[in-house]
Amino acid sequence: MPNIPIICLLKQFLLQPGIDEYSKTAVSSALCQIVLHCPERKKEILTIYSKVFTAFAQATEEDNLIDSDFLGLAICDVLDCNLHELQPVIKVLYDKRYVDVSICGEYKQIVNEFGKDRRFNHKKNLYNIFELYDHVLSTWAGYSEYKNGFNKNDKDYFNPPIILPPAVSEKIGRNDPCPCGSGKKYKKCCMKNEN
Repeated sequence: MPNIPIICLLKQFLLQPGIDEYSKTAVSSALCQIVLHCPERKKEILTIYSKVFTAFAQATEEDNLIDSDFLGLAICDVLDCNLHELQPVIKVLYDKRYVDVSICGEYKQIVNEFGKDRRFNHKKNLYNIFELYDHVLSTWAGYSEYKNGFNKNDKDYFNPPIILPPAVSEKIGRNDPCPCGSGKKYKKCCMKNEN
């Protein structure tokens, strides 16, 4: 198998017809992060976005490539990494009405944003797998309670227990659905096994 650089594979993925916008957006976000973490690769990423945006601008409906949501989100990524050189091809996409303006705004807003200092730094932290796990446990809703209950030396640190709701102690009627989840009546299922 030929050794194809990963960056070329990412470009090819963005140009595949029928790929959903969220998968393509993850790739666009990765390209943006490459520029933010490795500014010396800006020209390489600029070339990829230029080829992708040009392909979208030349596409027809039959090509199953045009995706206005993806284009809106990708243009936001381009703004985040300040690839202002792409303004001409972005204008073509806007002129063809291929961009979802509810995501990134009208073309005039895009031009104004390119000239401004970005208020927020969109550079994301790079984590190894263990740091990512710690990050998820400490910042994502619903995970932080596990972080406090385990330490890395515990055998269950990477497999926190599933916490079940407390058992209800009310009496089960003969004709009630069986609590085992079988869908049968209690008298025809677990009650019969108790006798």
